Amino acid sequence: MIDSQLKKLPVKFQTFSDLDIIHRIADRLFIEHQTACMSGNWEKALYAMERMYEFRMQNIQDEEDFLLPLYQSGIGEIPRGGALKFFVREHKLIKKNLDQMIRNMSNIILNDSGNDVNLIKLFEGYHTFKDLLDHHDSRERVFLYKLLDERMEMGVRDPALQKINIRWTELREKIGWPV
Repeated sequence: MIDSQLKKLPVKFQTFSDLDIIHRIADRLFIEHQTACMSGNWEKALYAMERMYEFRMQNIQDEEDFLLPLYQSGIGEIPRGGALKFFVREHKLIKKNLDQMIRNMSNIILNDSGNDVNLIKLFEGYHTFKDLLDHHDSRERVFLYKLLDERMEMGVRDPALQKINIRWTELREKIGWPV
């Protein structure tokens, strides 16, 4: 399933709004993870979780290294709801949740504790996490990506996108996904 989504991942991101596809692929990986958990396929569940983790963490790193500094210094007046502190706070929450989910998955696999009670605990945390991602991804689409695309000069935008493209090519090679 995810292979068809990966084919949609641009080899080169031309705009900041193009980065939103990373969110969609990560969401698809998360669904694959959950489906594998429900069927007790822990290896596949962990694999999908690790890939989703890689995508989300790379996306956050790119935003913190390149996009947020541009956003803060270059878009002018920041609209209500698009304050820099919201992105930073949400990134911290996403990282914390991702780290906890990886620990939970490792615990289930290492302790062979994939029973219904542990699955319920695992999935209860997922509901809040998915709400956080939906809210955060929407904020990025409406404020971060859109405003950077609208207000950044190409001479500033292109070098940032070039660096992001290099990182994504390296990540895709590292995890063995098509470039």
